Amino acid sequence: MIYIGVIYSIIAIMLIFIMVSLTNKECTSLKKVYLMMIACLFIWISADAVNFFISRTSMKLFIYKFKYIGVLPLPNLLMILAMKYCTKKKRIKPKLLKLTWIVPIISFVVIITNSYHNLFWKSLYVAELHNGISVMTEYGVAFWIFVAIAYVFLFISILILISCYFNLPKYYRGQTILIITAMIPVIVANVISIFEIINLEYDITALGLIPCTIIYRYILFDTIIPQVIPKSREIIIDSLKNIIFVIEKDGKIIDSNDMARKVFGKYEINIKFGKFEKVFEELLVKANATMHKKNDHVEIRVMIDDREYYFVKNESLIYDKGEVIGKVIFFNDISYMKITMNKLEIMAKQDMLTGLFNRLYFDEQVSKIGNLDIEDKLPIAIIKGDINSIKMINDVLGKKMGDKLIVKMAGIIKDIVPENSFVARVGGDEFGIILFNTKEELVIKMIKGIKKRCEDEGEGINNLSICLGYSIMENEDKSIDKHLEYADNCMYRKKMMESKSARSSIIDSLKIALEQSNYETKEHAERTRELASKLAKKIGIKENRLSDIEMLALLHDIGKLAVPDSILMKPEKLTDEEFEVIKTHSQKGYEIAVSSPNLINIAEGILHHHERWDGRGYPEGLKGEEIPIESRIITIVDSYDVMTNDRPYHNAMPKEKAIEELLRCKGSQFDPELVDLMIEMLEKQ
Repeated sequence: MIYIGVIYSIIAIMLIFIMVSLTNKECTSLKKVYLMMIACLFIWISADAVNFFISRTSMKLFIYKFKYIGVLPLPNLLMILAMKYCTKKKRIKPKLLKLTWIVPIISFVVIITNSYHNLFWKSLYVAELHNGISVMTEYGVAFWIFVAIAYVFLFISILILISCYFNLPKYYRGQTILIITAMIPVIVANVISIFEIINLEYDITALGLIPCTIIYRYILFDTIIPQVIPKSREIIIDSLKNIIFVIEKDGKIIDSNDMARKVFGKYEINIKFGKFEKVFEELLVKANATMHKKNDHVEIRVMIDDREYYFVKNESLIYDKGEVIGKVIFFNDISYMKITMNKLEIMAKQDMLTGLFNRLYFDEQVSKIGNLDIEDKLPIAIIKGDINSIKMINDVLGKKMGDKLIVKMAGIIKDIVPENSFVARVGGDEFGIILFNTKEELVIKMIKGIKKRCEDEGEGINNLSICLGYSIMENEDKSIDKHLEYADNCMYRKKMMESKSARSSIIDSLKIALEQSNYETKEHAERTRELASKLAKKIGIKENRLSDIEMLALLHDIGKLAVPDSILMKPEKLTDEEFEVIKTHSQKGYEIAVSSPNLINIAEGILHHHERWDGRGYPEGLKGEEIPIESRIITIVDSYDVMTNDRPYHNAMPKEKAIEELLRCKGSQFDPELVDLMIEMLEKQ
């Protein structure tokens, strides 16, 4: 019998290793129950192992009784493990589960008091057999009651596992089969030992528990699929942004996901178990949601945490063995798609710069007016407007400033016209306005109001000016398109009449802007104009060209308005990149000049006023007499005035020193003949 004792000892050590291997696992109720089962089995196996090595009668009997500390709780623990494995614990009330522990407790009390009543064992003694000394028993009624209850616990465990088997998807059933199969050796070993089907001199039930213990170890702590699958499905469903209701066959709501609870709150029990069709409208009211029924679907809109959500309804029937047992109602989250579509719709009809409607939507509205019965909307006023000299503003101060003025004009128009009017930006600097039930007197008043606001809010280079034309559709004799065409023509006629004064206003603003800038002064402009006029007369330029030269002297640096002050006013030496920016002012000035008939005569002079006699100037590298005479004059007189007056980057030099500098640059930077005439003129002053 010694070798059997060795085997039992090895098994006991193995159980210790199993317990140690669980130290790195998370401490859960499942782990606690399993460790209790291992501990009980360890007591049982260890007691049996010790009994194989000792021969003292009293000690053998004590150890034999002691092992029941481990034997009695095992059926109960096996049932609880089966419940936890199959997540069935919630179906049994906790109090009822605690009552099952009465069986091992009472059995233990009966065992320790057995000498008084012999209910558990009628007799318990040690006998010498041919293989050694063994404990012999004659079982009492309490023992058989315990065995019966233990078999009930085992039977319940198997039923729970079978139920789990049928509730799992087919590809997850293998583990359940393995556990059920592992419990068979326990039952077989116990039946053989208790009912003495085979003549054995020791109990082999504990050995039958070993494979069950090992399989539970692997399945419960390494691959707990029956727990992972339902839990993972629950997490996935609750993490969805879709609203999900589970409906029974009779139409009652029996479950929902987190999003449904978030939208509709924790609805009352009478709602939860009410029929979906009857209670859903009440849920919508509770959630302050709105529902829209369209041809092919139902859509709801709801605010959650100050954010707009949209859902569209779908449903799917639940089948079991070909029979409908319920359905799942989905409200799929289409918020992103809906909001994106709304944005696209807005973008399709909105001008992104001003926030007004765009040309495409304006044309759509005009087309609708032409195709509808509009008798109740007459008279209809069509107004067209065009901002004056916006190209010049863009060239001088850049497109950002031009855009700023367009936005400002859009704001003025929106403030003046009634709220129910239709206002659109129909071109770069053009606006279209449609007003219903509006008489001509009101249109004239609005146009005057817009022009007055422009005068009040415009200032200097930012001066606002707009030409406005209109047409009143009082009946349907002429189409809306004809009235739109008439409003266009009216606007352009006014523009032709007003453009000269508008451009003159812009030019005056340009002069003022130059005079008020940090890098140009009114005195410098006047001195340059006077010197340029005298030098021009000295070389015999005709009287009718003198005014152009004087204008060139005043505005030759107009392009510098588009150059940042940080570069123009920099006292240190400019970098190569900064000098390249400075050089663009000639081209910028030219573009401003050619955009205005009043300045076109001096455009070439502005473009070339930084060319050099030796061809090393900019922007085109002209040399000698290729350079316009006006540019050659301005180059000399401007350089002289700059040298003899203070600048941020140098102090003024004496007249004699400036003349020496003119002579030094004679034939390289300046026209040599003009230099001689200039010096002659200066010496006579």
